[in-house]
Amino acid sequence: EIMRIGTYRPEWGGIGEEEIVEAIQSGKILIPQVEALPTAVVANPDNPPELEIRFDMDPAVPNFDDPDAELPVNWQLRFIHNQLFKHFVFP
Repeated sequence: EIMRIGTYRPEWGGIGEEEIVEAIQSGKILIPQVEALPTAVVANPDNPPELEIRFDMDPAVPNFDDPDAELPVNWQLRFIHNQLFKHFVFP
């Protein structure tokens, strides 16, 4: 999931699906080529549990001291996620 908005119903405090699609199609949200790699598989606390596949950025903080360091795994997902949160003014 790129954004956990809880609901697509604005009257319940969510964001309409159309608004998210419009923001992406407007060109205001930059989307790089995405190569997503699973970083973990975990059972959630539901009963019965469901398996969740995680796509975390690894390492969680890039190496800003070394300009030749590779970008973290799944950095593209965090890049898109941060833009959406900024666009929709999430705290």
